[in-house]
Amino acid sequence: MGELEKAYGAALKKTKRGAFKQAAVAGVLGLGGVYVAKEKYKKRKEAAQRMLDFQTSVNPLLVQKKTLFNRGLKWWDDHYDMLNKYKQQDNESGYKIALQSKLKDEYLSALQVKESDLDPSKLAEDVAGIYKERLKGYEEQKKLFSDFSHYRETYTPEEGRKKYLAPIMRDIERIEKNISKDSNLGRSLFRKLLGEKDPVMLDMPVTGGYGKTKFIKIDSTSINNQVADRLIQTINADQNKLGQADLLKSYVMFDEALLNPTTRNMILTGESVTESGRITRDFSESKLIRTVDAQANIKEYNRFKDFAIDGRSGADIINVNDAKLNRRYNEKGIFTLPQFDSGFEKRKSASMNQVWTEIQRLFKEDEDFYNQIGKNYDSDRDFLEQMHEAAVSIANQLEDSIENTRTIAGQAARERGLTFDKNRYYEAAFQTVIDNVFKQVPADANVAKTFIKDVMNSQNLQTAQDSLLNETRENIAKQSVQDELITVLQEEYNFKIVNKNDVQTKTMTGRNFLDFVSGVAEKQIENQKGLQAKKDVLIQLKNRFQSDNENLFSNNPIFSEAYDRTFTSLLDKIEFGDDYLSGVRKTASSFSEYLKQFIPEDPSPTS
Repeated sequence: MGELEKAYGAALKKTKRGAFKQAAVAGVLGLGGVYVAKEKYKKRKEAAQRMLDFQTSVNPLLVQKKTLFNRGLKWWDDHYDMLNKYKQQDNESGYKIALQSKLKDEYLSALQVKESDLDPSKLAEDVAGIYKERLKGYEEQKKLFSDFSHYRETYTPEEGRKKYLAPIMRDIERIEKNISKDSNLGRSLFRKLLGEKDPVMLDMPVTGGYGKTKFIKIDSTSINNQVADRLIQTINADQNKLGQADLLKSYVMFDEALLNPTTRNMILTGESVTESGRITRDFSESKLIRTVDAQANIKEYNRFKDFAIDGRSGADIINVNDAKLNRRYNEKGIFTLPQFDSGFEKRKSASMNQVWTEIQRLFKEDEDFYNQIGKNYDSDRDFLEQMHEAAVSIANQLEDSIENTRTIAGQAARERGLTFDKNRYYEAAFQTVIDNVFKQVPADANVAKTFIKDVMNSQNLQTAQDSLLNETRENIAKQSVQDELITVLQEEYNFKIVNKNDVQTKTMTGRNFLDFVSGVAEKQIENQKGLQAKKDVLIQLKNRFQSDNENLFSNNPIFSEAYDRTFTSLLDKIEFGDDYLSGVRKTASSFSEYLKQFIPEDPSPTS
């Protein structure tokens, strides 16, 4: 209890000491002495209890007073530290500039990101919003603790604390003195002669620093002397200031302790998870800087499409069969189309060029299709272009989602060591467009047009994207046959390795074989001059190894596909260089890298 404990302790000690003295006196003076001794002991005991009651009731309020002083002093210390840190003057404009800088640092710290990780416009917008709220709270705090600036500037902390507490300590000591005086038997007898009552303890209501009503027990003598009024006024002067200070802490934007990594990443990416576990991402809410160069991607995706449809890219003319989107694996194209003459239930494989050919046929030969869909577009080419543009939109956002290490999809990719080329994003996105454009045709005549419109520019863009990104992720997973491929890679086979007249049979895993083939191929093309020469060598090697192991390949279509894609990656590498596709990610040069191009459906996040 500090100062109060001393006073009570002295009073209690005096009472006990007096009891023994009075007992001794009683033995000499007889019954009258005994009575006096008992009465003195009684009065002192009563006074000691009143002292304890008073101290017990007032001590928490004294502690609040001390707490308020410490908080006020610390607030001004922090205020000047902030000004010094951000090199600002102690004026209105200075502390506002410093506060905004401080809030930005706190914001970055709470989210555990660097400033360079965030979209500058989003960062500025967020900080401005936080500042608007925090400034109000800061100015209220400044006003609340205004009295303590003087103590900080004029005194040492200890001196200031004594000066600040002096009024309440003076009133407390006066009340304690009144209680001590009333412990005297003579004073009690004198009051009786005057017809006055002995002092009693009364409950006096006060409002403490936290705004709660408390009762302090004060003796009636102090009340009559108006000593208690000053004490009550002193306590009430801090009415709810501590409570207000606590409420003002709410202007803090984030409590870092409450932000686990999953929560932080969702805030940063704009992701959320539905009750069903479906992942949605609002790209407009993402705070992260976009790592995807959308304009560069558009050029690249247009090149994919132009190669596949027209066999051209600018002035370059190529065989459409060599186009990425027209590549065939196990004699099957990379896309699937509904068989329009079978009620849309059956599906068939198709290359990009075959998709185009089918669209042309539908426009020319299928009256129902034309009446329900075709008439909504200027031409079959217009229809394809809009499908393409929709796919580009999805592919860009899909890449942004999966390549970002903070998204759920990105984390899953990193955990599994998965990587993707841009053509993989586009393939999955265009397949998703196909699935949705032709999902209900001809049951709903407007489904295709509505779908494309929604993807491109409608108010329902986000809803469409949420659904499509999940579908696209599923398409990537479907194309990968990941589990089967892993099994194939782990199995050992007897591979025939023919080198001139030397024929060897080597036992190795599927993975080792494909890495071996990739190594041989890269060495073979090192000394070749010219793109076409390199391509010719790769195709010869591909055919040679496959022919030498014909039975193995024909009996294992999954491994055959892996082999085809390994050489596809090698062809891409020599055609576009090590910095393939604008240097965003190197193309896989071996099947071990190729396998990393597949990702399963996003897992539900864990806390």
